[in-house]
Amino acid sequence: MYDEVTYGPRNLGLSDDEIEVHVKKTLEVVGLSGYKDHHPYDLDHEKLKLLTIASILSIDPDILILDEPATEQDHKGRLL
Repeated sequence: MYDEVTYGPRNLGLSDDEIEVHVKKTLEVVGLSGYKDHHPYDLDHEKLKLLTIASILSIDPDILILDEPATEQDHKGRLL
């Protein structure tokens, strides 16, 4: 999962230290910090959606538009 979240920042030319800060912060925000070493195919649907959001947030976009981001999320995930 770590490679998925670092893809964007790495392509933006951020340093390894900057990437590490972005990834750590992003995974904490979406609640996936404990899954850093998991392979995306091993994640359930809910966590896979959160990984997708984390991958976008890791590039620190000015605007983020989500279309039904809470679809098929549990109650706790809907509150994020």
